[in-house]
Order: sequence, then structure tokens, then C-alpha cells
Amino acid sequence: MIIWCIIIGVFCIKDNKIRSSIKGLIKSIIKILITIPGIVMVMYIAAFGVLLYKLGYLKSTIIKDYIYWFLFGLIPIIFKVVKNSKIVTVKQIIVDVIKFSIIPLFIINSYTMNLIAELLIIPLSVICSGGLIICEYKTVSPYVKKVFNSGLIVIYIIMIYYGFKGFIININDIKDIEFWKSISIDVVCILGTIPLISYIRLYTLYEQVELHIRFRSKLDKWTIYLVIFKNCLLSRKKLVVILDNINEFYRIKSWRDLDNRIKSISYKNVCGM
Repeated sequence: MIIWCIIIGVFCIKDNKIRSSIKGLIKSIIKILITIPGIVMVMYIAAFGVLLYKLGYLKSTIIKDYIYWFLFGLIPIIFKVVKNSKIVTVKQIIVDVIKFSIIPLFIINSYTMNLIAELLIIPLSVICSGGLIICEYKTVSPYVKKVFNSGLIVIYIIMIYYGFKGFIININDIKDIEFWKSISIDVVCILGTIPLISYIRLYTLYEQVELHIRFRSKLDKWTIYLVIFKNCLLSRKKLVVILDNINEFYRIKSWRDLDNRIKSISYKNVCGM
């Protein structure tokens, strides 16, 4: 993957249009990171990494796994939380991560094929995955979709075969503590970042409620935040109730009016239950 990233990076640098697009992408990423949740996320990940290092878990051989999990594990989870903040729960996220697939995926990623085979497998899998995505948005022959699906299936079977073959050959690795540290990195990280995930979910809900109410009133955002916090504190259920009844917040005249409407909706929800 590193080799292909370098090749693609060199190609992108040479093309002016792609280079300018990359600059725009980098600026967008920086804008996201300098927001309150972005800063909190970076600080939390750094602090958690330092804690694991001080405890003796995050040694040089595991740091790469920690960075890999941060990029390809935590970031997708955060996107899922932001997109489905009303319905997603921390329990669902934990169940999705801590499942039987952790062990086979670790074996497949750890015991790979030779370099030449890997260099061929990566672009082929990207092409097949990209082809399937295009098939979802464009009308193409069903046989084309079957070809891409079959290609991915063959690639996965080959990777699974070589992964478990390498694991059996190196079965003595299970006696090494580093093996178990690497295989448990997903579990350790997801459990350790529960406070961060919960914070981002609450922040997203607060932001959605504030934007909807501000659109329907003339109150400033800090007044809205204070009234919401006064009534909801850190309760996800109360915030979701407000969002589900957001049409009850038209023409709010003052912070007292907002306060009374939130209390009224909360009371109706409790009585309805």
C-alpha cells in the first residue's frame, strides 16, 4: 500500500489540476481538524496513545497498528456516529467492532503474500470495488456486476488462503506477547475511545438541535445551547425527543419560551411512554 501510495503521490504532484485539488482537500481537512470536536479528537487520541505507551502496551512494534486503527477504524466510526447520531448507540458500535471477524482479519493482514503478488492484488481489488460502486449508480449489464463480484470473491479467497497458510507456518507466534497485543488492538482502542465517541455523538446532537431552533427563532446560539443544556444535560434520549418534535419550536420569542417548550415536550414524552 505504501509503494502504491508513493506512486500515486508522484503522479498527482506532476499534474497541476490534481495538485490543486489535493491542496483544496488538505485545506478542508485542516478546517475540520481546527473545529472543537476535531481538536478534542486529536488531543484525545494523542493522550490515549501516550497512556498506552506509559503502560507498556504501545511499543514500537504496535505503534503502526495504533495509527492504522486510528485512520481506518476510528475515523469511519466517527463518520457513522455523525451521520446516524439519532439512532446509533455505543453498544452497537462495540458489537460491530468486537466480533469474530477480528481474528481472521488480523491473520489475513499479518500473514500476506509476496511483494509482487501484493502489488497486483491491491489495484485489482480497488478496480473491482470501484466497478461495483459505479454499477450501483449507472445502468450496466448485470454480467458486468457479476464479473466484479467474482473478481473480489477470488481475491478474498486467495488472501484468506495465504493468510491462514502463513499463520499455520508461523504458529509459534502465538507464544509471543506482541502477537496478542496486535490482535487485541481493535478491542483496546474501541473500549478506550468510548468517551470520545460518546462526546462526538452528543456534540452532533446538540449542534443539530441548536441549528434547527435557531432557524425557527431569533435567539443567538449560545442562549439556545445554555437552555438545551439546562434541560437535557448529557441525555441523548432527551435531545432525540427534541429533534423528533422540532416542529413544536416555531416562532420562539424568548429563552423562557424555549425553556417552557422543551419542558412541555419532555413531559408529554414521559406521559406518552
